[in-house]
Formats: sequence, structure tokens, C-alpha cells
Amino acid sequence: MSDRQSITKKRISFLSFVVAALGIVIILRLLQLQVIEHKKYSERADALHFSSRSTIFDRGFIFLNTKDGESIKIASVKDGYKIIINPENVTQKDLVYELLIPFLDSDDKSKESFFADYLNPDKKYIEYKDELSYDEVSSLLNQKLPFGIRVEKMRWRYYPANNTAAQTIGFVAYNEDKLDGRYGIERYYDGVLARGEDRASTNFFTELFRSKKEKILNKEGDVYLSIEPKVQSFLDGIISDTQDKWNSQATGGIIINPKNGEIYAISISPNFDLNEFENVEYTSLYSNPFAERVYELGSVIKPLFIATGLDLGVITPESRYYDNGSIWVEDKEIFNFDKKGRGDVSMQDVLGQSLNTGMVDLSLKIGKDNIRKYMYEFGLGEQTGIDIPNETKGLLKNLESPRNLEYATASFGQGIAITPLEAVRAFSSLINGGYLVTPHIATKISYSEGLEEELSYEPQKMSTITKETSDTIKAMLIKNVDEYYHGKPTFLDGYSIGAKTGTAQIPNLVDGGYYTDRNMHSFFGFIGNDDPEFMVFLYTIYPKGIRYAAQTLLPPFMDISEYLVSYYDLPPDR
Repeated sequence: MSDRQSITKKRISFLSFVVAALGIVIILRLLQLQVIEHKKYSERADALHFSSRSTIFDRGFIFLNTKDGESIKIASVKDGYKIIINPENVTQKDLVYELLIPFLDSDDKSKESFFADYLNPDKKYIEYKDELSYDEVSSLLNQKLPFGIRVEKMRWRYYPANNTAAQTIGFVAYNEDKLDGRYGIERYYDGVLARGEDRASTNFFTELFRSKKEKILNKEGDVYLSIEPKVQSFLDGIISDTQDKWNSQATGGIIINPKNGEIYAISISPNFDLNEFENVEYTSLYSNPFAERVYELGSVIKPLFIATGLDLGVITPESRYYDNGSIWVEDKEIFNFDKKGRGDVSMQDVLGQSLNTGMVDLSLKIGKDNIRKYMYEFGLGEQTGIDIPNETKGLLKNLESPRNLEYATASFGQGIAITPLEAVRAFSSLINGGYLVTPHIATKISYSEGLEEELSYEPQKMSTITKETSDTIKAMLIKNVDEYYHGKPTFLDGYSIGAKTGTAQIPNLVDGGYYTDRNMHSFFGFIGNDDPEFMVFLYTIYPKGIRYAAQTLLPPFMDISEYLVSYYDLPPDR
């Protein structure tokens, strides 16, 4: 074969390949239009029967998962109607008034006010009423409407459970002229949930260089959460009751699996109705304080320092300390919460009776460098990586000080401020063998193209403490409940329960120092000794008429523990 014939044959082969490739692209595009995107184009065609200005809104679903694997929608879309007025086209004002006045929410339903507000010819377009059901607008749909008013079909974001996990789920709202997720899961997974014109545009070459995480978060689909609906509902009730009982400024609770970081429930009070988010008095209510706020948590931090001392070998649970009721560090005298001394005590007593003096003595034995090293290894002062937007990180500047005093006060939770999620992650490492999990809410994405992506969350750091240290501090926390919170090992018959409370003074951000009459209460606890699957963290800010966290948060924790034991049919471990 000649060179010319060879070249000709290669050209024909190449052209055949191109034609075949184009044929495959066309077939795939037809498949996309006729099958995968059939619903979208069908809705667009359906909307033409109402108006060229009809709202074609679509968005992926968010699901909760029951313990039995059933998926329940927590964020959906709802079909309905809206009424539009074009005042400049209205010729029969009295008739329009008679037809539309039943839909008006205002107490003032006078004809004069209606004409002035809705039939002013200077106005071109008014959305008079939206999110109406078929039954509500059937009287209008079944008659010929006068010029200037019309009914349009619409879809909108709908939250069937109203205020359930509101700050965690988030909502959809306009950002300038575009609808997108504004808080919570709605925002974090906006690239997954958005549809049509609301999706961020990209191109082939940009897609090539995206990280795996970016690709996951920018591919159309539905999001499945680890939140268990019945557990969430129960926790909501507990948190609301606690908030109301003590007239607190705010109260929150979270139930997490300390082994893998899955969050079963997260509740915040006060909260708001996701379907009426625009009615809140302060938009700060939209934020999720677990991820976005930092607090000085007080004595609930003490187990982290005790675990540090155990891990370094400078103490054991039986190590002795003589408590005079106060201790001097540099130029400051530090007292126990009641300014009383206990005499000769063990480190178990220091934990159980929450003795500040014993913790200060321990901080001096550990040393500044080791305190700084371990607190950072516990993940304090860094983001946890949770899938909630706007996560902040703790303020640990005091642990960079050359003075012993800052480390001494940090040992009982004063002078360092962390997010509740940082605390939850650190406490999880105390009882899971010593590794940092990534707290997370989403577990799976089901893509519109038919594929599913199980979201994986590997431990961020291994061996913050040894397993032996983890076992020891876990046993100390269980003994803390048995001997100090109740007085006998039948707090929950047949089950090991470990816990620690915290009562912290609230910083006065105006005048400096701390309020003497305002406290933040915090609490963490877990169920089971061998391999705990449930850890609970609670807090309440500025409860009225009560002083200690054991009074405000221990009872709700026990209610939660009893519920979890019953609902998940947990076997006893004693």
C-alpha cells in the first residue's frame, strides 16, 4: 500500500471515529432530555398554561434516616399557586376587590386601602398572595378573571417538620436575584441541592481540576442525614423544657456517636419555623451556635487536663493532693467554687468534687509546654470539619502565655473559649480510645444521574491519648456518676453512665472581668463502659434562680439516657 493510500485510510478511520463519537453524544443528550431531565422540561411546559412569568423552582430533597433505615423528608418542594396583580391593566376595580379581599391578611380590608395599596396604576406588578393550595384558589381558577389579575402556578421550598433542627437544616432565600441555601445544610450542600438556573455554572476544564470534595459538593442530587427523627424530636422537647424551666438565654444539646462522629440529634432553643423564617425578630437566630460561637465552658473541661496528666504519668486516679480551699499562682489566689478545703483527697475526688485547687496543682505538674501540646492535640483551637457553614475555632491565646497563671485558670475552663463542637470532639476522644472523629450530619448523597456517594469521614488524628489513658479517664467519669452525682451505682440500673458538669462565669464584654450573677452551665455524658455509642453534650446560658449545672442539666441528661436505652434497646453492661 502506498503512503498516499495509507494516509487516506487513516483519515477515513479518524472521520469514522468522530462521527461515531458524535452519534454517542447525541444519543446520550437525547437520553438526558427525554429520561433524566423529563420532569424538568415537563414542568416548564406545564407552566406555560399559566403564565410566561410562572416561577419554576426546583431543588433537591434533604432526608432524615430512622434507626430502621427509613428515609423521611425534612426539606422538600411544594406545588401551589400565587395571585398576581398588574394594576395598570385593571379596569373593573370593584370586581377585583370582591374577588381578592378574602385572601388579604391585613385587618384593614376597606376598599379605599385596597385600591391605594394594590390597584395604584403607578405600580406595574404586585405579588398579592403566594404559596396557596389548589383548594384556596379553585374559585379563581374556575372562572374567567378580569383584566389585571391572574393566577400562576409556583413551587417553593417546604419544611414538613417546621422548626425541627432549624439552625442545622437552614433555609432557601433570595441572595440578590438568585435563590440559594443561606444557612445550615441548605447552604453547605447548595451545590448538590440547587437545580436549573440556581446551580453554579462550571466548565469541563474547571471540573478536571476540582478536588474530590469539590466534585461531591457540586454534583446535582439529594442529601441524606444521620439525624434520627424520633431522637431529634425527643431532644427538641428536652431542650425546650429546660430552656423554659430556667428562663435561660439559650439552651442546646447534641447526641453524637463518639466512635465515628455521626450526629443523631442537634437541638437549639430558641429556634424558628423554617417555613416562616422571615418572621424572626433577630437574624442572629439563624446561626448555629454549636459551630459558630465560642464559650468559656468551665469545669466540664477538667477531664481533658486529667487525661493529660494520666497520659504523661504524672498522676493516677489514686494520687493524693492536700486541698486547703485555695492555692496561689504567681500573684493570684485561686479558690474552689465554694471556697472550702477538703483536706487529703485523691485525683478521683478532685474530678468528682470539681476542685479547682487540685486542677491548678495538676497544671503545674504537667507544665506549660505539655498543656499547650495536648490541648492542641485534643483539637482545641481548630475547626472540626463539620458540614455546617461558618464554622469558627476556639480562642486559645492564653496557652501561648509565658505565665503559669493562664495555664492554671485554663485547667478549670477559664480564659480559653471554644466552640461546643470542639468540646464534643475532644470529649469523644476521651472515651473512644484516643482519636479525633469528624462530627458530621450528612452520610450520603444520591445523585440525580442515579449514582450514590457514601460520605466517609476518617479520624483526623490518632492517639491524642493512649487507649490505656482513655480507659482510665472513662472509668473515672463513670465512678464520678456512681459516687458523686448519685451516691450508688444504680443511677440507671444495669448501665454504666459517665459524666462531668461545668459551671462557668460569663465574661462581661463591656466592663471586663466576669459577671458575678450570670453563669453558663455545660454537661457531657455517655452510656456504656466497653464501647459507648452515644455521647450527649448539653449547655444552657444564664439560667435564672439556679447555680450549678448538676441541678439544671443532670436531670435532662438522665431522661435522654433512659430514652436512648429504651429506643435502641441497648443491652446492659453491668
